[in-house]
Amino acid sequence: MGIEQRCSNGEQQCFYAADELTVSEVVDENGNASKVFKDRFGRLILKRQPGNLNTYYVYDNIGNIVYIIPPRAIARMGGTGGSYNTSTMPDLIFQFWYDSKNRIISKKVPGASKYIWCTTH
Repeated sequence: MGIEQRCSNGEQQCFYAADELTVSEVVDENGNASKVFKDRFGRLILKRQPGNLNTYYVYDNIGNIVYIIPPRAIARMGGTGGSYNTSTMPDLIFQFWYDSKNRIISKKVPGASKYIWCTTH
């Protein structure tokens, strides 16, 4: 299918096998069809919108969303697939951080400063 995933060793490039993703087509209120790719855990991996506008969703090893990479960031990184370095586009990427109990403690939204959650126990 050509959609990359991070390998367990974090070093080599690898891809989802042909039968590891499900693809659905969704149509919005304006009649625009998008393709939604989900992994075997039901996590959204890729949303492909008309005009080949791709939004990627990246998870850590325990299933927490850590990056949402919108089409503008993909275009700036080259947009042709392969390896991307999210650290070069922090102003265009959604990023999330978690504590040891998998609670979100901070997030970065494009065009905004980093937002930090304060919780009381």
